[in-house]
Amino acid sequence: MLLKSLKLKNIRSYTKQEIDFPENSTLLSGDIGCGKSTLLLAIEFALFGICKPDLTGETLLRKGTTSGSVELAFQLEGKEITIQRNLKKGKDRISQGSGYLVVNDLRKDLTPVELKSEIINHLNYPEEFITKSKNYIFRYTIYCPQEEMKQILQEHPDNRLDILRKIFNLDKYKKIRENLYFYLKKLRIQSTVLKTKIEPLEQKKNNLTELREQQERFQGNLEKLQPELKLVQAGIEKKKTELLELEQKNQLHLEIKNQLKNNFNLLTEKQESQNNLSEKQKRLIEKLAQITTSKTKEKIKQDLDSLQKQKQNFVTKESEVKTKINHCQEQVARLQKEISQLNEQTQTILEKQKLLRELKEAVLDKEKIKTEKENLETGLEKIKKALQEKKILFSQAQEIKQKISQLDECPTCLQSVPTEYKQGVFSKQEKIISTAKEKAEQLEKEKTAKQQNFRDLNQQFDSLLKKENLLVKTQTEVDTLKEKQELLGLKKDGLQKLVIENNQLIKSLEELKPEKLEELNKSLGEKQEELQKVVQKQELEQNKKELLDQIGLNQEKIKQLGVEKTELGEKLVLNPDLTEKIEQQKKTVEECLEKEKNLLTERIKLITQTENLQQQIKELIAEVDQLNEDKTHLQKITKITYWLNEFLIKLTYTIEKQVMVKIHYLFNSLFREWFAILMEDENFSARLDDSFTPVIEQNGYEIYFNNLSGGERTAASLSYRLALNKVINDVVYEIKTKDLLILDEPTDGFSSEQLDKVRDVLERLNLKQTLVVSHENKIESFVENVIRINKEEGVSLVI
Repeated sequence: MLLKSLKLKNIRSYTKQEIDFPENSTLLSGDIGCGKSTLLLAIEFALFGICKPDLTGETLLRKGTTSGSVELAFQLEGKEITIQRNLKKGKDRISQGSGYLVVNDLRKDLTPVELKSEIINHLNYPEEFITKSKNYIFRYTIYCPQEEMKQILQEHPDNRLDILRKIFNLDKYKKIRENLYFYLKKLRIQSTVLKTKIEPLEQKKNNLTELREQQERFQGNLEKLQPELKLVQAGIEKKKTELLELEQKNQLHLEIKNQLKNNFNLLTEKQESQNNLSEKQKRLIEKLAQITTSKTKEKIKQDLDSLQKQKQNFVTKESEVKTKINHCQEQVARLQKEISQLNEQTQTILEKQKLLRELKEAVLDKEKIKTEKENLETGLEKIKKALQEKKILFSQAQEIKQKISQLDECPTCLQSVPTEYKQGVFSKQEKIISTAKEKAEQLEKEKTAKQQNFRDLNQQFDSLLKKENLLVKTQTEVDTLKEKQELLGLKKDGLQKLVIENNQLIKSLEELKPEKLEELNKSLGEKQEELQKVVQKQELEQNKKELLDQIGLNQEKIKQLGVEKTELGEKLVLNPDLTEKIEQQKKTVEECLEKEKNLLTERIKLITQTENLQQQIKELIAEVDQLNEDKTHLQKITKITYWLNEFLIKLTYTIEKQVMVKIHYLFNSLFREWFAILMEDENFSARLDDSFTPVIEQNGYEIYFNNLSGGERTAASLSYRLALNKVINDVVYEIKTKDLLILDEPTDGFSSEQLDKVRDVLERLNLKQTLVVSHENKIESFVENVIRINKEEGVSLVI
């Protein structure tokens, strides 16, 4: 992997910058804080995105901006790859936006996670790093800040080992063991549960044997009961057939007996009905003899219709007269009310007419005052104009005086102006000023007098305008009142006519006497009584005829019922009563049914018991089968637990230890080699202990890392860094970033002599591309390319 270019927009101290990276060794030079490390962080962000907590959006996005971006171009195995990522500021946080990846001019727009996945696949990093927040291989092979490396060296040994396991992807063994322990815990719980469950297995097997023996006994009893039940059921069927024949024979006897009883009842009823009809006939003849009338029904109806019409005409005429009287009285009341209101409204007409005459006399002077006002306005304009002229004359004279006082030489003839001439001009202009002042004062007095007179006339004119408006209003009111007076006269005439009409209607109502209506009602009552008698007589004659017909029919029915009675008596003798025999047969059938019921009850009881036993046996078989399965499962779990504990877990420790031994051997050799190159002091030696902790010895005595000098700590850190880089590249051989190395401030605290060692380091590395970040000018002579960075007013620039 070789870096080609980097484009920044609003990233930390950079607003907009593009940087090209050449091959071989390159120094990023500049003062401390100028923005060198920002470029390295931007490269990491472009490749892997935000990595919390080491690389967040808040640390990358320039303060005061809402968005930023990084675009990195690099070459990888002949492919030209460009990746672009974006940052966007929201309400609560700064987040990544979608970006794109270009591989050999083929562009794909991807989400941040998809971009990271694509880059890890291209770099051939382990897929596990897609979901991890920190890119350990990149941080400890390509770019690791020097201060972070020093911090790792001072970590607790267990923490350092955890980091190394993550770098070399050995933490998977630890995770495997953790998962195995968790799985074993679950297996132990399952084993305990299964042991508890299978405890009743033997007892349930014994119960199953007992239930099967009991089922065989019930089945034998059921087979013995079946022949006896069939014999009883056959006897019941025979007895029921005999009973049915007896009931059918007795049914005919009962039917004849019921018919005879019905015949007797009907005959008795008809005889009683015949007697009742005779009595009724006698009463009808007596009622007909009592009713006497000479007129027919039609004649009586004609008389009734005539009387009804007379009564209706009387009532209608009376109602019409009363309605007219009520309407007339309502109109009289309404007109009286309106006349009263109009009388009140027209009382002020005399006062209004008097005010109207006064107002007409007052507005006669309006035109005269208007003419005087216009004349005054003209005079005031003339005075104002004259005053303006005097002011101009005064101003001109003052200006001439000022010019003459300042004039020493004539602008026309270029001769000096004598003092006498100036004095003469001054005197003339003073006279003009004095005259103008006097005239202006006189005009001012005249103007004041005329203005006062104009204000007085204005007040008089305004007063006349108000009176004129009141005159128009009063005239309208007087005209309205005159119209109401005319309307009042018309309403009084209408009231007089209504009173006359009301008196005439009352007279007409008095002529309609109540005695005439009473006479008509009496005549109507008499005619209705007469009509009722005629109708009653007709109904009685009709009833008489119907009674004669009923009596004849009744006599025939009585004769017919007598014949039927004789015939039914003869049939009853031929069909005797079998009730006693039927009852005896029923008792025999009931005894057989009771015996059958007992047998059936016993049979059902045996069947139910057999079925219950069968269900219990079925359930018990299922339980035993399940317990056998649980027993088999328990045996399987026991074997798995033993294998995991005795073989697999121990195997992970063995594999991890072998890999760590190999890494430790290689790491220790490289660390000692690099430290010897950087220190070149025979009194100092270095090695790594079992926890990969650097052990520095001076003259055979161990020195703690924190007790080393600044340069010695830097040498140890750089040696550890270079050794780790080499080990990762050798062990994780598939990765495709072996040609690139970034060293961030690798010489912090170095002496001048130690700085010279950096040249040897770069030569020994012999990489295709090396980036060195340092503010040491001496390193410029060790590299092939230099990129200088400057910072002005908070903005970093590549110069």
